[in-house]
Amino acid sequence: MANAVPPADYDPQLLSSAWRDVQGSDEGGHLTSELEREVSPAHVLKGAEFTAVAVRGYAADPRLDLSSGAIEMASAFTGQQPKQVIYWVPSLDQWAVVHLTWATEAESHPDSPSTVLARRWAAVIDELRDRDRL
Repeated sequence: MANAVPPADYDPQLLSSAWRDVQGSDEGGHLTSELEREVSPAHVLKGAEFTAVAVRGYAADPRLDLSSGAIEMASAFTGQQPKQVIYWVPSLDQWAVVHLTWATEAESHPDSPSTVLARRWAAVIDELRDRDRL
């Protein structure tokens, strides 16, 4: 079994304050479940092991019951739904920056949800900087 713990180069402090570390949290688990639901049968992450480590642009409602599921969770967020999530993919030994769609079932397009893979944490930071998403 691959190691679900991100490698030593993971440094969430390199992310802007728009990002939050969700590694090992209930939120991280729900974001991981959401990606599992969304990946199309031909998607690069289909069948891969992954875990959410950071999410951009939302804050959870403190009254939220996280055990209720990802779709219900998304509707209870203040502001926008979490769309951009960084996952560690130990089975590929890579990072994945994913733009979630919050579809209720697997996407039909093989490239959905949109995903960028990177071998090093520095490459993730560069990708986010290039997209002005850091």
